[in-house]
Amino acid sequence: MKRIGLAVACVPVALMVAGAAPAQTYPSKAVRIIVPYPPGGTSDILSRLLSPKLNETFGQPIVVDNRPGANGNIGAELVAKSAPDGYTLLLPVFSAHGQGRSPACGDPTPSQTEGPFFKAGTPERTSFIEPGTTAARLVITGQVLSARGCRPVPNAVLEFWHSDDRGEYDNNGYRYRGHQRTDQQGGYRIETIVPAAYPGRTRHIHVKVQAPGRRVLTTQLYFPNDPGNRRDGIYRRELEMKMIDAGMAQFDFVVDA
Repeated sequence: MKRIGLAVACVPVALMVAGAAPAQTYPSKAVRIIVPYPPGGTSDILSRLLSPKLNETFGQPIVVDNRPGANGNIGAELVAKSAPDGYTLLLPVFSAHGQGRSPACGDPTPSQTEGPFFKAGTPERTSFIEPGTTAARLVITGQVLSARGCRPVPNAVLEFWHSDDRGEYDNNGYRYRGHQRTDQQGGYRIETIVPAAYPGRTRHIHVKVQAPGRRVLTTQLYFPNDPGNRRDGIYRRELEMKMIDAGMAQFDFVVDA
């Protein structure tokens, strides 16, 4: 995967810059990677995908330490004040902008029909996992960005809903339905299941996004390489999520804000 490859390439550079220990003895103890953003974001996911591989390569524990705040400055300052011995590293900020098939900043995310199964009044939550479910898990992360300057949009409301693992919607309750607000970096994270397709539609997830004081964007997200995509007249390739790993997806919404 391109993003993982980029991260692997950046880590040795960080080691060379920060490392004062002789090459033949480094590392001789645990290495701490500071992620200057909250858990669940692109940088956090990448660091946790990288750490087992770096552990195998270096033969030492790799500790991921999230230090969010001040738009990344808190984590950066912590690393700057640490001993210059190569054991406290700052993970470069990996933005999902332009990665995968999310629209580039400046191009608002295309709108799509809400379909017949939208239901107002959903609970505020970030996990749709039902007790006892055996369905495949899916975590989606990303940001809400302004088309004007590509800035993060904090406190935007995102509402998600989709079918269950049998292709059915819960119209009586709120299973696989809910809303949340973006954090100060415009980030969101939703933990759910992989929905089943149903007759006439490919696998998809419905979303409404509203920046503070702006109109609602209604759209849908799709899975890359799903066989049903070719047969679905509503499907749009630019609304495919980027699959980071099995069970992990990413998509940035670009809105008029």
